[in-house]
Amino acid sequence: MKKNIAAILFLLVVIFLFGCKSEYVPTATDYFEFEIEEDHAVLVSYSGTLSKIVVPEKYKEYDVTVIGDRAFQKNKNIKNITIGNNIKQIDNFAFLGCSNLEYIEIPKSVKKIGVGILTNCVNLKSIVVDPENNFYDSRNECKAIIETKTNTLIMGCNETAIPLGVTVIEESAFSGCNKMVSIIIPNTVVDIKKSVFSNCSKIRII
Repeated sequence: MKKNIAAILFLLVVIFLFGCKSEYVPTATDYFEFEIEEDHAVLVSYSGTLSKIVVPEKYKEYDVTVIGDRAFQKNKNIKNITIGNNIKQIDNFAFLGCSNLEYIEIPKSVKKIGVGILTNCVNLKSIVVDPENNFYDSRNECKAIIETKTNTLIMGCNETAIPLGVTVIEESAFSGCNKMVSIIIPNTVVDIKKSVFSNCSKIRII
């Protein structure tokens, strides 16, 4: 009797191990690298090849609250990215050179955005900020990121329409938007920083 029980248990273990191995499918999470800082996790890099990415809200027991500097730099596979609702900060050049990225949405949780996060995303055509975000907006479906308090446009894309009320266009805001052919700058803009339209070979400013 004991031998039969042992044999059955052994068989179940073998089935479990081989079953797990055969059914295993890699996910986006397998290609994310995180660092733990005190009570939260920082996403420091992604090396996967998926075209549609969802930034996870959790890593182990920690909330993922920061996308680190250059975390997705030059990933040429990503076309669409959804950012987890726990993200509070997106650091400098986070998506630099993601040349096939077409769409990105900034969730309501984000409170701080670094410089040039979408620089040289040459195919980017839509940026959406959650309307419940208290720090940034994409008012009037402008397809840009505007710092609400200062009315500063910090990042745009190929299909951005600068809305009336914007007073400042931040440095390198449209850098690499080489599919943009024209853009109207409203008369509310009083300050245009350097290199705003760098690498925009087709642009005509109205």
